[in-house]
Amino acid sequence: MISLRNICPDFLRFWEAARSEGQEEQLRLWEELYESKHPEVFQVYFSPPYWGRREDLARALQKYVEDIEKIEETTKVIEGLTSEIIKKALKTFATDETGVDIDVFIFVGVYGADGFIFPVEKGRTAVFLALECLAGYEPDHMQALIAHELSHGLHLELGRRANPEAFRQAMENLEELMSWIAGNLFFEGLAVAASKRIIPGLAERTYLFYSLDQWRWCRENERRLKEMILESLNSRDQDVARRFFTICEPTEDLPYPRTGYYVGYLAIERLLERHSLMELAAIEPKEFPKLIREALGGD
Repeated sequence: MISLRNICPDFLRFWEAARSEGQEEQLRLWEELYESKHPEVFQVYFSPPYWGRREDLARALQKYVEDIEKIEETTKVIEGLTSEIIKKALKTFATDETGVDIDVFIFVGVYGADGFIFPVEKGRTAVFLALECLAGYEPDHMQALIAHELSHGLHLELGRRANPEAFRQAMENLEELMSWIAGNLFFEGLAVAASKRIIPGLAERTYLFYSLDQWRWCRENERRLKEMILESLNSRDQDVARRFFTICEPTEDLPYPRTGYYVGYLAIERLLERHSLMELAAIEPKEFPKLIREALGGD
């Protein structure tokens, strides 16, 4: 089953009590009225690999003043929107709620990650959506992000059910998995390709969260990007992973961040010519390098 929990109303109650107070009192009220009520969210959010950092809370309290109207407006629609996208995502993956166990949490954080997934208690997969970030997005971008994170959750759940031991080991070595180029390519590429099918009709670059300039650059440099990725396919070096999959300093050969998402998307689109999303989600991680190399035309 999929459980959807929206804790943003508790944030709004906290903010109503704290908005006119000094920072010290605001921090106390945050703990008393909000964070302590939802340890299942914040114990994950404020722990390694740190999707949000506690030291950013003081700055976030100042930013809420600017963004509270957008946060309040988004709170009114986010639960219904997410529910609709969940239905579309299940249909896209050709499954239903009886085939997965996923917790979806909608919360207000400290302007860290906009969305992420993490296995929580008893191995359940959890999807986290940070509303303070989503509130600043255009509607297309917001829908694509929700679909992207739900796709990650469905991928992990369907994979875990098909190959429980392989996916259990992958999740137990999460830090290593997040540094593995082949793993990043497969997981992120599948989420991009799936979100394109869940929310069809958007500009293609929207599913990758790219600017128009970045999209054009990736298209023009596609061959070289594939070559660079294939050279590092089996790398588990964190610095290499950051270079392709996170925000990093631009370089002459990679002037834009997160270019690995584009290459992963190309690989999964090619694989979808002969496999369904359900079939790709069930593939053991050890098969990722071979499939990606074949899809990208490597030897």
